[in-house]
Formats: sequence, structure tokens, C-alpha cells
Amino acid sequence: SENTDYYFYVRNHCGTENQSRWSQPALFHTDFTPLPVPYFEDFDSSQVKYAFSVFPSNWDNLNANAPNYYYLAPSAYVDTFPQTFDYSGAFLHFLSNNSVYLYAIMPYLDAKIDTLSLNFVYRYTHATNTNTTLEVGVVHRDSNDFVVLDTVPYDNVLGFYSYDFGQSGISGRNYRIFFRAKSTASYGGFIMDDLQV
Repeated sequence: SENTDYYFYVRNHCGTENQSRWSQPALFHTDFTPLPVPYFEDFDSSQVKYAFSVFPSNWDNLNANAPNYYYLAPSAYVDTFPQTFDYSGAFLHFLSNNSVYLYAIMPYLDAKIDTLSLNFVYRYTHATNTNTTLEVGVVHRDSNDFVVLDTVPYDNVLGFYSYDFGQSGISGRNYRIFFRAKSTASYGGFIMDDLQV
């Protein structure tokens, strides 16, 4: 099964009555099956207010521990932010306040990375805080190197972001797109919605 931990044991077998003890358990983890493109995520699978570190199926995260976290929020909450985010349904909110990068990592997609383009709507959640950055990049399944490719421009009203991975100089399959956010001030963050690849 995909996205599953499996434990296995090994022992030596030398004849019918000569066997070693079983080894300590070893672990391996199966990946998700790559998803087809085009891919769309509107974050509406959960309408739970303050659902901390809740992600769509097949997404992963790093460093999502208070006071750094993500959550899916319903549209009723957005009016508390400066300059209302005029989108219905839920959205993904990045929030950081101690200079730690938060990562949201998309699923594997069934395509070469250099054939993909990324689009989403966004805004900064605090109109007076420009000390927050949101970056876009890729990570390969055989590496722990998170390669940042672009920085999303500051916008405290509704903005539209687009990136063509064909310009990155990276090619091939088995890449995951990631987003990372960091703030050097209190409670800097981003809202993201209607993501398309």
C-alpha cells in the first residue's frame, strides 16, 4: 500500500535446523503514487477553523510546531485580516514568528518537472509586516536538498502568482514542489488558495 510503514526481519538459514535468531526490525516507507496533471488544490477538503498542521491528502510538512504552524481556515475567518481576502471556502495559511522555515510539500506529480507551471492566488496576512518571505522550490525523492527557485512578491491584497519550471534548469521526474515561509517579525504569514499545476 502507498504511504505506509513496513517492518521486516531477517535471519540466516543454513540447513533444516541451523537458523539464526531474527534480526531487530528494520523499517521502510512506501511513497504515494504520483498524481496526474493537471493538478488542482483549493484546500476546501477541511472547513475546520484553526485545524493546525492539517494538509490535503498526499501533502507533507516540516517544522510545523507552535508557534510555527499552518492551518486550513474557513472563509468566515478571513474578515479579521487587514484587507479582506475575498475568496470562498478554505485556504492554506502559513504563520511563523521565530525565523524558522515552515515547509509545505506537495505530492509527487506524474510529469517531468520542466514541463510544469504553477499558479495560485495569495496575499500576506499582515498588511504592515514585510519581514516575511514565501519561497517556491523543488526537492527530488533521492535527495534532502530543498532547491529554492523563486520568491513570491510581497502583496497585502489579493495577488496572483505564476512560475514556469521550464526556466529553472532542472529536469526529470520524481520531484516535489515545496513552499517555505519564514518571518523575522511577530506573526508574519501568507494565505494561499486555488493552486494549479
